[in-house]
Amino acid sequence: PFGPSPPEDLFRVLYLAHLRPVKEPRLIGEALALLPPGSRIHVDHYGVAEDEELGRWARELTTTSNSRYRWRGPVERGQVPSLLAASHVSINVSSVEGGANAIAESLVGGTPVLVSDIPANLGMVGPDYSGVFPQGSAQSLAELLLRTEQDVSFLGNLRTAAKNRGKEFTPKAERQAWRDLLQDRPKS
Repeated sequence: PFGPSPPEDLFRVLYLAHLRPVKEPRLIGEALALLPPGSRIHVDHYGVAEDEELGRWARELTTTSNSRYRWRGPVERGQVPSLLAASHVSINVSSVEGGANAIAESLVGGTPVLVSDIPANLGMVGPDYSGVFPQGSAQSLAELLLRTEQDVSFLGNLRTAAKNRGKEFTPKAERQAWRDLLQDRPKS
């Protein structure tokens, strides 16, 4: 449904997460409600409704007139790279995470990702990454989304940081990390 690059008429934000409480999807709705009317930000959310109540919430928000949010349901893993390429940024707003594949895929693809400041997310994006907001803060998320939409330099810096960090998540880098780890272990 999307082209090979982000659209010019809106600012597309990709959210890849199943609908369940620890993924905090309602925070996105709260943040979007804080955006000024002139903002071009729209969120496309892909994931399975693992929680029935959150599924109802997502369907309702999607059908609200003038909604900036669209829950699009499940996505095939093979479609993720093209969805990322067609988005300006992706987001991860989780309250608990063990290391999200969606963050790694975004970084490897060079798509900036905005993340909550939980330890696993910070470990993935690195200590100096600027696309971080306090977990659970709709206001901070809204402000960060607006900054990425309006500040071309900031978005460019995030894109560069994502590409640089993404090099650490490639299969080649992973194989090398395993080799390094196994060489450093004590012999028995």
